[in-house]
Formats: sequence, C-alpha cells, structure tokens
Amino acid sequence: MDQLDPLLSRVRRAFPKYRFEAVTARRDGLDCLAIEIDHDWIAKIPRHEAAAHRLRREAALLPLIAAAVPVAVPAPSYDDWQPPMTLHRMIPGVALTPALYALLSSPERNRLATDLARFHLGMHRMPFEGPRAFGAGEVPDLLPAAVIRARAMALLPAAMRPRAALVLREIDDLGPDPLGQVFGHYDAHGGNMAWDPDTRVLNGIFDFADAGFGDLHRDFVPAGFVSPDLSERLVAAYARESGLPVDPERVRLLTAAHRLSELAEATDLPDAIPGRIRSLAQWLNAMPNVPAARRG
Repeated sequence: MDQLDPLLSRVRRAFPKYRFEAVTARRDGLDCLAIEIDHDWIAKIPRHEAAAHRLRREAALLPLIAAAVPVAVPAPSYDDWQPPMTLHRMIPGVALTPALYALLSSPERNRLATDLARFHLGMHRMPFEGPRAFGAGEVPDLLPAAVIRARAMALLPAAMRPRAALVLREIDDLGPDPLGQVFGHYDAHGGNMAWDPDTRVLNGIFDFADAGFGDLHRDFVPAGFVSPDLSERLVAAYARESGLPVDPERVRLLTAAHRLSELAEATDLPDAIPGRIRSLAQWLNAMPNVPAARRG
C-alpha cells in the first residue's frame, strides 16, 4: 500500500496527538476513499467537492445523532486542510450480509429488528431545527415512474415486465406518506452496520452522508437488502415501539420501486444491470403481494 503513504502522512500531520503506524485496508467508494489505519481508525478523504460538502455536514450532524439514538455511531474529527478529511475510531464489527442474517434464530432476528427500530425512532424524533442548522436537506426522490418506464422496462426479462408495470402504476397513485416526513438515515443497509458475528449483536451504524428529511416509510427500504424477513420484522418492531400505524404494504411497494429506480439509473453502468435485475427479482419473489399498497 505504498501508494497510500502520502495519505497516511497527511493524517499524521492533521492529527499529531495520535501515533499512527500503517494503513491496514482501503475501501474505494464513489464519493470517498476510506483508509483503515492500525485496524482501529478510519480516515475518509472525499473525491470531489460535493463529497467534501457531505463529509463536513456528516461530521457536524453526528454529535446530534449520537445524542438521539441508542446505538453507537462514529464520532469523527474533521480537518479542512487539502485534501479535507475526517477521522474516527472504527466501530467493531463486520457488514451484516444476507448470509450472516440467515444464521440467526427467530429471537435473534427480533432483537436485531428491535435495535434497528429504536435507532430509526431516535432519529425520527429529532426536531428538524438541529439537523437543518447543520445543512441537512431533503432526501432525493426516486426517479419518476415515467422515467423508470422509459429506462428500465426494456432491460427487464419479459416475464418481469407485467409486475413491474403494476408497481409503477401503484407508485403513480400512492399519494403522500400518511405519517409525514422525518429526519432519517435512508441508507441503513447491512453494509453500513457494524455487526458482531460472535455475539450476534448490532454494535453500531455508520455512513450518515445521505441522512436528511424524507418520507417516514422510505427509511425502512434499505433493510430489505439484508433480507425481506428483516424488513418485515423491522416494520413490525417500529410499529410496536412507536405506536404509529406503519404500513408494511407501503414499505414493500416502495422497496420494489426503489429497486426499479436503481435499475433505471444503471443504464450507463452495464456491469451493474444484471445485479440490479436480480435484486428486484429476489424482492418480488419474496413479496408475492407486491403491488398491494394502501393509498392515502
């Protein structure tokens, strides 16, 4: 990892009170390069100005979020030298993959769903003024149904098109979220969870770059990338914890629409198209009643 030595030197200059020894891993993202240092620290370096803006915003928001949620989140320090970067101690754990989730017993799955529900509820109960003061904005909408039709339908196998068309018709008629808007994570999939595979406990959640204001039901969509079973248990746990009438059918439909939107966004990424078609097919096969959303 000799090519990363200049970045390690940059980290040492920015945070001289720590004795960093070596880069032990790297993670390449579209927005940031993340380097793991001494198996204990993560430094994130943005690749472009928009990513730098989100990194600054995330560092400002995380103290507010940490005070509101019952699970660990990063506590980054931000340095504005060029290139700008953040540094935080790693939350111990690994990504929660579908394979790891499949190993869990029903009580363990319920405990995870409850932990996630309490995390989401903590964020959803945050007053808007605090996040907005630090630059939090609206979560981008899914692509309009008409755009998805134009871009995605031709990419789907013929057998999938009728059901996809039904999903898009339901989305056209869905209406505003009956539970309104919240401040949420909107990217809490297994890759952004710190999961302890030995104790089978959620140690923390990270990557709040996409946190913002959006429809409450949409914040449950990413859990479906771990497992449709987790999505169902999360919605039920959130309803119990919050007392709110969360609509599982709406979450199922939004998840299908999200995967169609991601497929439509991949028209210029041919290598990504097969995986996104598989993702949509897996969701639809696991959710035989989609589309069946309640309106209103």
